[in-house]
Amino acid sequence: MAKFKNGFTLVLPDPQFDYLFDQPKCKYNTNVKLHKDDNSNTRILCKESYAQELYNKYNRVSGCLNVASKDLVSGDIYSVSIKKLDVDNKMAYCEELSSKTLVIVPFSEFKTSDVDMMSRTSFKVITTLNANGAIYGSIKKYQKVESFDVLGKLHKENTPFDVKIVELVKGGFIAKYNSNVDCFLPGAHAAPNVIYNFESYIGKTVSVMVDNFDKFSNLFVVSHKKFIKNEIPKRINNLEFGKRYRGTLTSNPSKIGLFIEFEGIFTGLVHMFDFKDYNEETRHLRSGDEVDIYIKNVSIKDNGEYRINLTLNAESVDQTSLCYQEYKNKLVGGEYDYEYSEKTQQFVILSGGKPACTLNIPHNSIKKYLDVYKLVCVTDVDVIGKQVYFDFLK
Repeated sequence: MAKFKNGFTLVLPDPQFDYLFDQPKCKYNTNVKLHKDDNSNTRILCKESYAQELYNKYNRVSGCLNVASKDLVSGDIYSVSIKKLDVDNKMAYCEELSSKTLVIVPFSEFKTSDVDMMSRTSFKVITTLNANGAIYGSIKKYQKVESFDVLGKLHKENTPFDVKIVELVKGGFIAKYNSNVDCFLPGAHAAPNVIYNFESYIGKTVSVMVDNFDKFSNLFVVSHKKFIKNEIPKRINNLEFGKRYRGTLTSNPSKIGLFIEFEGIFTGLVHMFDFKDYNEETRHLRSGDEVDIYIKNVSIKDNGEYRINLTLNAESVDQTSLCYQEYKNKLVGGEYDYEYSEKTQQFVILSGGKPACTLNIPHNSIKKYLDVYKLVCVTDVDVIGKQVYFDFLK
């Protein structure tokens, strides 16, 4: 298709476009004298006086695609498929699927390995009309719009996603989602705790959630801290009592103890009372130092947030929590005999004929199961909540 400022289009023949010219009201210029090598099916829609001159010029251009006359709206999204690859000029000549209009897509819009693949399938572009009237398509612009829409959906659904930090700016970072949409990540929200070296974050990939959308700058504001707050309740039960973790001090020793970050999202406190001589034992420690820690206990605050108490000594771990941790490690997924004492209201799960877990359960809550079911299957153990979940089996 050749489109000109005067608003008409010159069309060359192709059998697959015949239906466009078979309409009852479709009239074309029969006065244009065709080139001797041109076939008799060529039809010219332009009826302006200079149609002959333009045909002569257009006819001298070799290798042009035969296309249909159809105006596409600049800035809109269209589906296209590749019809011809111009390797010399690094252009893919494409066809808009519904109108058969020519859309030119530069090779730079493709991933290098995608050109051959794209020639066998359809894909979407955003169109742009250049000064000469040719229609160009951009895959990258479409993908950016698509990613922007996806971010809006992720914001609405409160769903986490990953961004890559690419630039340090005033107040925080510019981070890219899906390599094509810029987001603003405030410095105070880029890590679980204080950042001492902002430059070290360039190039990092972090998990975030959308905090809000800044209409003035047209940027999504994202937060790693919001991701952490959302993620901790999902992962808190994966913490293991008795396991040694490697943690990092988030600051110099404070007046109440050591604040330590571990496993990427958790922050806990080793209280000063966990030491015999706090000042002496911690005087060599500084922010960023790594230490071995254990989960001492975990409690839930009134606002639903978790308080994680840590210790440097394995012997200081809460013994009841260790007991439930053992239940979780050894019993979950297994089927067991059990005993129940109505007098003491103790429910004892047996493993190998020996007591493996003792629970206090009121008789009236399970009496209807006792004479019917002979086995139990332990389905889960909530170590923090001190709960053992099981099903009765016949």
